[in-house]
Amino acid sequence: MISIVIPVYNAEQSIHRLTKKIFEIFLEFEVEVILVNDCSIDKSHQECLKTYDEFKSKITYIKLGKNVGEHNATMAGLKQTAGDWILIMDDDFQNPPEEGLKLVKHAIKNNYDVTYAEYEKKNILF
Repeated sequence: MISIVIPVYNAEQSIHRLTKKIFEIFLEFEVEVILVNDCSIDKSHQECLKTYDEFKSKITYIKLGKNVGEHNATMAGLKQTAGDWILIMDDDFQNPPEEGLKLVKHAIKNNYDVTYAEYEKKNILF
């Protein structure tokens, strides 16, 4: 099983689409998605509930009582995982789910404990 932890902050425009895309792409695996809402100030809570309602048996939704930051939200999600492999993913398609699938497959194929990637060239706009 693959556990995908997504810290959510002000992602009302992307979180439902992202979760749906994950389930479309990770077809060959049993997948659980853990959404951790880090006290968003937009409608992320409603979108997470909508996502939970659609994928009930495959989603864990955690709504934090106060904003604790991305890393602590991620840790809260990691504590809820049941998978053999864990993927941490941003809530805004910064890294496409297809790339996450490549990382997971690479880790499994090579029996790695940790796999990560970096940009060949990161475009930063100022």
